[in-house]
Amino acid sequence: MVTQFDLRNIGDRNPVVELEKELSNIKSGNRIVCIVTNDSTKNIIENMLSKKGYSFKTTFLREDFYIEFINEVKTKDEYRDYVVVIDKLYMGEAEKELGKGLLKSFIYTLCEMNDLPTHVLLYNEGVKLVSDKSELINKFTSLSEKGVEILCCGSCLKYFELVEKIKTGRISNMFEIISVQINASKIIKP
Repeated sequence: MVTQFDLRNIGDRNPVVELEKELSNIKSGNRIVCIVTNDSTKNIIENMLSKKGYSFKTTFLREDFYIEFINEVKTKDEYRDYVVVIDKLYMGEAEKELGKGLLKSFIYTLCEMNDLPTHVLLYNEGVKLVSDKSELINKFTSLSEKGVEILCCGSCLKYFELVEKIKTGRISNMFEIISVQINASKIIKP
């Protein structure tokens, strides 16, 4: 059986959330065709499917993308992905100098872990950690080289005037940052 989800005209609703809602009502083993209209939404849906272990095929036809996959229900134990979210230059709240050392130790330790996060999401002051003045830039570069996707809030980079100064990672937006968190089985915020 083929089920089609048309996500071309969903307005402000998040396409990942809409697809997740629909998938929970479909039997395992059914073929799904998801229709989206823009490249950004296509990439977000493909990212979600990849992270959840789906095999899919995307076709471009008459200005729309058709993403086809088989709905395979997985248990939570099958998900080992997690995301790290950093929004400041220190860890904890009381002593900022201590917190800076703790965050540095967290990033160093994270780089040595066998089970790496799928993403590190940086927003607010966290975007400064991948700028040319960061003492942790080598560690974030190492994470990126190991396959961890580093996403930096574009609005935050603009606010801190760092758009041209990031040394690793990719400029993103709030829509993608939220979508990554929605699809993660765990979120760690040091």
